[in-house]
Amino acid sequence: MRIKKQFWIILAIVFIVFWILGVLRFDYGIAAILFKVLLFPFGFLLAIIENYCVSHYSMSHFLNDEFFGMFMFGIAVLCQAILINFIVNWIRKR
Repeated sequence: MRIKKQFWIILAIVFIVFWILGVLRFDYGIAAILFKVLLFPFGFLLAIIENYCVSHYSMSHFLNDEFFGMFMFGIAVLCQAILINFIVNWIRKR
């Protein structure tokens, strides 16, 4: 039961950090750098995918749609939380 609670706490923290830095990275260059560094590897991948889709596809393409962006955001948050949870559990076992 403790591992589930730990995972939900990590997921909530990762979601908040992703959301705040994700919003601020469009206006502040330092936030974009922090987004890519603190949330490596999935925040970095999300930023690359978003930049690619915006620059290569029209606004009517499904890869440049808000729903696809939110789906990718959710996948990135979930994967980042799983990775951090794995690292925390690995450190605790040592």
